Amino acid sequence: LAIVDILDALVIRRYGRGDGTFDPAPALPGIFQPRAVAALSRDPAQERDLVSADQGTHLLALYRPDGRPRSYAAPVVAKGGELPRALVSGDLNDDGVDDLVVANEGSNDVSVILLGGDGEPLSSVAYPVGVEPYGLALGDLDGDGRLDLAVANRLDGTISVLLADGPGTFGPASTHDARPDPRSVVIGDFDGDGVADVAATSYKDDELTILRNLGDGAEFTAVFLVPGIGVYALAAGDLDADGSVDLVAVNRDSAEVVIIRHLSSGIPSFGALPVDAGPLDLALADLNGDGALDVVVVATAAGGVSLLLSDP
Repeated sequence: LAIVDILDALVIRRYGRGDGTFDPAPALPGIFQPRAVAALSRDPAQERDLVSADQGTHLLALYRPDGRPRSYAAPVVAKGGELPRALVSGDLNDDGVDDLVVANEGSNDVSVILLGGDGEPLSSVAYPVGVEPYGLALGDLDGDGRLDLAVANRLDGTISVLLADGPGTFGPASTHDARPDPRSVVIGDFDGDGVADVAATSYKDDELTILRNLGDGAEFTAVFLVPGIGVYALAAGDLDADGSVDLVAVNRDSAEVVIIRHLSSGIPSFGALPVDAGPLDLALADLNGDGALDVVVVATAAGGVSLLLSDP
């Protein structure tokens, strides 16, 4: 696990033992006000790089393994956009190295940063999106095998979709209405038609917007769900191994995680689980080696992290 500690300007690390428990590791120093962290893969045989976005200084801190187990060199600082809020990584130019996308809340754009095999930035291009971009997701929305980009724009209540038009490059953003105040966005085939869709939270309206992809990543129809009070963060994955993509939502105001299944049937089911107060974000991964996805929730309460292990 890698988690940012905004108050102490640290990147907290924990290494999984494979049974749902974790070993601590020394925290990595942030710059001033880290808001997001992402892992980057350059070599599958090596430990991943980490990058944090610092909103107070508009900088990115790049952490690279120093050759010792679970140890990183001092961060390399790179220029980010204005008020970087969110990060997402993926191989955008098919060179086998993960690249980086940054949501810049202050300049209403996203920075696409292509990285070389040594982890150094090769290029950075800004693409305009909506007002105050807050969440990011990568996925293939038009079926061409390239990663496309979805952006949740908090202030104007929209989702921007940028389709890849070449190795590491994107076309202009298309804009799609969502419910007010979208904070988190994910990509997945939620209706079971074989085409990836987009889903986003709406913190003010306690709703989810699901944009059903009509097939080419350019046109969508919207469906709305109400999973609880203060829906804030979102993740997607097949939690029950039935071959369909499920959604997991964090409800910040009611301190719960809601698992939304059977989306493709048109009659979704909702199951809520309590977590620590003030949940802000989550991730899905198999933490105990049973082949099923588990849920990690980050909260503002003492302790900070809730682990919800699956019971396959």
